[in-house]
Amino acid sequence: MSVSELTIKLVGFNEAQRSNFESILNLAESKLQQQWKIVSNEGQADFFIFTEEPLQATIDSSIPLERRLLCTQDPNNAEQRIFVNTRMIPSLHSLVAVLNRQKQPQPADPASAPTKEEPHADAQAATAPPITDTIAEAPDTSTVFYPEQGLLKALLEARSAAQPLAITANALKLWIDPVANVYYSSEALENLAPYCLANPPSLSAYPVTPADLQRTVSNADMPTGPLKDLIWYVAYKSSQGRLLQGSSPEDIVNLLQWPNFKLPECGNYVRLAAFMHSNALALGEIAASVKMPATDIYNFYNACFLIGLIEKGLTIQLHKKIPNTERESLLNKIRNRLK
Repeated sequence: MSVSELTIKLVGFNEAQRSNFESILNLAESKLQQQWKIVSNEGQADFFIFTEEPLQATIDSSIPLERRLLCTQDPNNAEQRIFVNTRMIPSLHSLVAVLNRQKQPQPADPASAPTKEEPHADAQAATAPPITDTIAEAPDTSTVFYPEQGLLKALLEARSAAQPLAITANALKLWIDPVANVYYSSEALENLAPYCLANPPSLSAYPVTPADLQRTVSNADMPTGPLKDLIWYVAYKSSQGRLLQGSSPEDIVNLLQWPNFKLPECGNYVRLAAFMHSNALALGEIAASVKMPATDIYNFYNACFLIGLIEKGLTIQLHKKIPNTERESLLNKIRNRLK
């Protein structure tokens, strides 16, 4: 189905609030049924979003009610309005719910619109494009891993964000500092597994100031870790045996650096990592070489690729044989040290 673009004008928002709102709108893109864009020109706007406080003073009576969208800081009013915090940062879940209920607005005065002569039914049939031309084939998520979804999408976007980001969902609370490349959370990584499923709980992601971030994590004495470790684990758990979008079993790959084997389940891949670090081989041929299911290799490969540990090449390079019994014993010792 073709996706239309609708436009929004923010009324009563200052520049910082507008920037924050636009950041959340970008995060919501994959969940929205239509494309949305913020505009500054009132004449280009399909809808108007108003802050709650200056409501009566700012609403132009010529704007139809169905084109007015309101914000609220009261959870009791959040069902029909966009729920925002005190800094006017909208809840991702609330923003998606409200925008997905909107439809393309009709002209204010249909009678004034220029009339067109209705073509004859036979002419319509002759000129109308086949319905199949406007229907896009849904992506195959059964074998292809699309990283731009759920918690992983939020983390990948946070990595390149200009300011810290807070990610919340139910009991989950993560704070991301993209400048220091670290994350803060009181949750163990294993507890993030439910957010790596095909239909994870709804997430809310919003920017915070560096001062707010430091105050929050200091007051809670929040544990921290490298952001790349968090991305590795979430990508690994989200892959579910599927190969990363844009990769192919024919790709010749080499592991540039070893991941952090202290991460949950990562220690199971010491032998695979040793082989991929010493050799460059087509991804689809590694399974037979290390006698490991291709689905496990894809999970490991996806996670390593998304944090920059994989290099793709053009030439197969086999330097070392598969670890023998003696080497296997050495690798077991390495695993034991990492526990």
